[in-house]
Amino acid sequence: MRKFKRYLQYRLWDGSALMGSFNYEALVVLKIADNNVTSEKRIWLHRRVIDVIQAADGAVMIITDYKDGELIRLSPTGNP
Repeated sequence: MRKFKRYLQYRLWDGSALMGSFNYEALVVLKIADNNVTSEKRIWLHRRVIDVIQAADGAVMIITDYKDGELIRLSPTGNP
């Protein structure tokens, strides 16, 4: 089991689990409290997500299977 990371660039995601979805073609953000999922949000990418990782600077990196593969870097544009 992976440890939950601290998403320093995304205060709203801090303490959440991020995972990809093949079926829904989305990034799934699960809020966790007391070892229970308290909310779920899907961010539609319209691409099957293979993996989600955190870069050293706190940005979220998403690998998809779009065409020959695609790397998407998410970083906030303003104050979340």
